[in-house]
Amino acid sequence: FMLNLQRHLRVLSKDIAFLRQRVGQAVIQGVMLGTIFYQEDSPALKISMLFVFVALLSMGNLYIIDAVSARRAIFYKHRDAALFPTICYTAAEFCSELPLVLLECILIGCLCFFLIGFTTETFAQFFFCILLTSLSFLQLFKAIVANMPTASASQGIAIGFMAITFCFSGFLIAEKNIPDYFIWIYWITPYSWLIR
Repeated sequence: FMLNLQRHLRVLSKDIAFLRQRVGQAVIQGVMLGTIFYQEDSPALKISMLFVFVALLSMGNLYIIDAVSARRAIFYKHRDAALFPTICYTAAEFCSELPLVLLECILIGCLCFFLIGFTTETFAQFFFCILLTSLSFLQLFKAIVANMPTASASQGIAIGFMAITFCFSGFLIAEKNIPDYFIWIYWITPYSWLIR
């Protein structure tokens, strides 16, 4: 596990352009969303902001599809040579990405939360929810890549999943208007948990 973790951290830390792009994207999105909904008093508009915020978080994690697809051949080669168990690889990959996800959530979360004017006593809950949402979409996209033959097929499935979660988040279609046979989608989507 530790060797895999060191390898993943080394690979991630050497890609300075990627790290700058991710941090820059979080700052720009946070400032943009924070200024659009600056010191908003309307609860309905704050809910709208949460929907847009979660959509930005999920779409911001689509980059992982190409990255995981590119590393797949290396993973298969190492796994087939019995260099490590699969669980060690995936756990190390998750742990190596955690600092970047934390940094992104801190940047975009703080900018949006305080610019919009939410009450400060809810910040811990807000931050915890956006962190879990970001991690859940990151891991979901990795799972999609692991089960699809190509990156383009993975992107199609991921975007389709995001469209379904947009529709059943409780924002576009209110919970009471979702048919009974689709209500389970409302309860499993990360969007609905953050918006609630």
